[in-house]
Amino acid sequence: MDHTNKIIKGSAIVILTNFTLMGLGYLTRLFLARNFSVEEFGLMYGVIAFINFFQLFYYLGLNNAIVKFVAEFKTKNKKYKIRQTLFTSMISQFALTLPISICIILFRKELSIYFFKSELASLMIIIGSIYLLLSPLGLIKEYFRGLQNMKLYSLFDIVQNSFTLIISILAYYFLNTKLKVNGLILSFALYYLVLFGIYISYLLKEKILSIKLFNLNLSKKMLKFGIPLVLSAVLSMFFGKIDVMLITFFKGLTEVGYYNVSIPTIGGIFGILGACGLVFFPVVSELLAKNKKKQLIVTTDRIIKYILIVGFPIMFFIIGNSKEIISILFGNKYKEAFLAMIFYSPMIILAPLNKIFAPILMSLNKTKVLAKNSMIVIFIDFIGNVLLIMPYGLVGVVSSSVIAYLILVVLNATHVKKHIKIKFPFENLSSIMFSSSLFLILSLFIKGYLNLSPIFLLLISGLMSFCIYIVLLFLLKLISLDELTDIASSFKKKNN
Repeated sequence: MDHTNKIIKGSAIVILTNFTLMGLGYLTRLFLARNFSVEEFGLMYGVIAFINFFQLFYYLGLNNAIVKFVAEFKTKNKKYKIRQTLFTSMISQFALTLPISICIILFRKELSIYFFKSELASLMIIIGSIYLLLSPLGLIKEYFRGLQNMKLYSLFDIVQNSFTLIISILAYYFLNTKLKVNGLILSFALYYLVLFGIYISYLLKEKILSIKLFNLNLSKKMLKFGIPLVLSAVLSMFFGKIDVMLITFFKGLTEVGYYNVSIPTIGGIFGILGACGLVFFPVVSELLAKNKKKQLIVTTDRIIKYILIVGFPIMFFIIGNSKEIISILFGNKYKEAFLAMIFYSPMIILAPLNKIFAPILMSLNKTKVLAKNSMIVIFIDFIGNVLLIMPYGLVGVVSSSVIAYLILVVLNATHVKKHIKIKFPFENLSSIMFSSSLFLILSLFIKGYLNLSPIFLLLISGLMSFCIYIVLLFLLKLISLDELTDIASSFKKKNN
């Protein structure tokens, strides 16, 4: 079960990293949310969403193509091809980021006045364009994922989030009033400028920075694989960045602020649960190349079951305590965001499930299937946004996203089952939901009898209920000591 060990150990590294990232990200958001007005906070994240929207045009699926091609070349021990893959993808992407960045800078005044409706957005747009221009260097991170070096892959985001927090704090305390608002965007720009030298040094050391490595045929192959995934990237935009842009235009910066305290809370959680998907993609490519479908089926079934076991109680706990969570983390001025958090909570389960199904389809070269499914879901989400944003605002946009994402998971899972006979644990689903419901009831019951500060009340009630939930899982035979022992042995075997 060597590949299972890889997934478990790699997932553990990514999960620990995501915990660190979530903490750093939350510290940044907490600092900004508490020290700026809701409108200023909304403007910062509105500009970030706008800049990140253009990932749709310059990624062209190359980030996923790198993972697949590098993993396959590694299996065949083609070291020159591995280096060639990274350099070719960076040059291909830079050819797109340069003209896009220039156009954004040229029209920054018009965007500031007519879209963001704030003159402060102009400088933020310039700094964001620098981030966009240098983004091809970020493909090095995906290069490490293809090599299954999850330690170096995870290190990149930790450095970025740490640098973002530090620069944001320094900008607030040492810059004048107008420049303070640009602190967050400035932190991203400075991060990329500082890392520029590090990236170039690494490329030179590994003999990757050479025009001789550019291969037009390889670029065409990667684009042929990646371009259908652009529609999946569009879907990702709809489930975040485009949502923010629509809310900015139709509902104003206050609701953008609410969005950026409630939705990232859920996103941080499903990012942790979906960590296995980051490790899963290169491993699936390797297993299918070696025709080890049985091992892939066993591993996939196991991961799906544990996503449900962990995801449902967290979702129910958030539904029952969303108002308290928002108030504790961000203050009472954001308490109106609690409904968005409740309606978005099913993503805690849906997103990690799709991070399992999508890599399987990509490894099977079924990128056109992913594109087709994405087109269907994008259309559904767009119609939902148009119908719901005016009468229901943020809650309407969030509800549309969740419904559309549920459809996407069902479509992708159906296509996966045509090629790999995975077993979705329907027989265990009712038991998991029963145990999770009891978990929520117990947490609310315990909370009603304790007289503590809000944060300790949530922690103690949640911890006590979770202990009872674990006992229920054993009683209902949803987990066993043998399974836990097997997981523990995977770590020991990998470390030996």
